[in-house]
Amino acid sequence: MSSIETSPNDTEATKVSIGNAEKDNERKQDEKRQKKQQQEESGSEHNFSVAWKGARAGLSLLIAILIGGACVSVLEDGWSFEDGCFFCLTVISTVGYGGNPPKSTGGKAFTVVLAIGMVPPAAFFLNDIANACIYMAYAALSRKRTRGTTSSGLQGTNTEVATSRFKYAMLSLMVHLMVCGGVAFSLMEDCNSGDACYFSFVSLTTIGLGDFIPQTKAGRGWLYFLLFTGLGIITIIVEEGLAIVAAKAVEKARIGSSKVDVIPLSAATPTAA
Repeated sequence: MSSIETSPNDTEATKVSIGNAEKDNERKQDEKRQKKQQQEESGSEHNFSVAWKGARAGLSLLIAILIGGACVSVLEDGWSFEDGCFFCLTVISTVGYGGNPPKSTGGKAFTVVLAIGMVPPAAFFLNDIANACIYMAYAALSRKRTRGTTSSGLQGTNTEVATSRFKYAMLSLMVHLMVCGGVAFSLMEDCNSGDACYFSFVSLTTIGLGDFIPQTKAGRGWLYFLLFTGLGIITIIVEEGLAIVAAKAVEKARIGSSKVDVIPLSAATPTAA
């Protein structure tokens, strides 16, 4: 029985091969660590960007309401600065409860200017605030970080992002209606939780019937928070709901087109007799 002998050259080549494999493995591990670190740094920057964008939008709306409240309180007799701010809130948010409309010519003219100048940009501001709220809900319930991050912090394909945003928007809406509305207003105002939820729904959908308006300072102050953070959520629910329907329609059309039988040219061409 003969033994297999290895030459010194073969042994050296084996050592070199093993060394190269170890170096490649170390290089891949370093690349993974660097990539993970870059994703964490990018995620932190994105978190701050989304939060800052929402905070900046809320601050812009608040400044506009404060300036408008000061102007209306001067134009309308008997109106306090607080009354003017509350009125501007209902105009800019398009809720319009109608409990205390302007009576002077100057107040009515200012209302027209305020609506024209602030209602369009307010829609974008409220959307930014709602995106920040949805992302905070996502961050609180999930720590998963993958590729494809969107402006709201959610990840995945377009359909997955739309579905996730729709779910978190619905969750945020339920929290607004049941907690921020039903519980909070029932504690601040002389009403039960059912009426408080009803008022919150009427407000967030901008129906604004005006049959119930907060009377206490706490209730009016809390309404700022409810409208600022809740109005944009309704828009996102509608947008993402339509996006999901459109994505499913495109998917069905793609599946249907893939099932169409293609007749080969040779089979379609008649052969000569």
